[in-house]
Amino acid sequence: MRIGDEWKTVYGFGTEPYLLPDYEMANWFVSTHPASVFVSTLMVARADDDCRYTLLNRSLAVHRADGSERRELANAAAIRAALEGPFGIRLPDTPDLDQALARIADTASRT
Repeated sequence: MRIGDEWKTVYGFGTEPYLLPDYEMANWFVSTHPASVFVSTLMVARADDDCRYTLLNRSLAVHRADGSERRELANAAAIRAALEGPFGIRLPDTPDLDQALARIADTASRT
């Protein structure tokens, strides 16, 4: 990944063989364990033609070749608008989702 004028390593790959159970266990852990960042954090990324959008809880960033801009989303409605707008995600209109987005907005604003 290029950050400013410098290339940074993002991933490393080895040649060790892995079996299906290795992947199943790792996938189960990161998708269910309470300490997993994927359970406790809203993370979304989408590459577009001229930029990359990222959302980490309520922090929305737009990364372009000439720099990045970030802004904090104020509330659940703003998070919903970002998910449906730049990320193109169709969200259901349900109270449960709105409550979850409100918890994200509230928790993130206290940290």
